[in-house]
Amino acid sequence: MLPALYRVAVGPTSFDRLVAVNVIGTKTAVLLVVIGTLFGRLDMFVDFALAYALLNFVA
Repeated sequence: MLPALYRVAVGPTSFDRLVAVNVIGTKTAVLLVVIGTLFGRLDMFVDFALAYALLNFVA
């Protein structure tokens, strides 16, 4: 996640920054699913991950 944050801050072009923000959003959605699996509440966390992924796609 740190390389993506670096790319957002220092990216040479705005396209690089946009791709890095999308990478961060995707990794966050995957992390929500992993956390849901670990806590045994997969149904709730998958809903959150889907909502977050849709917002990431629109933004």
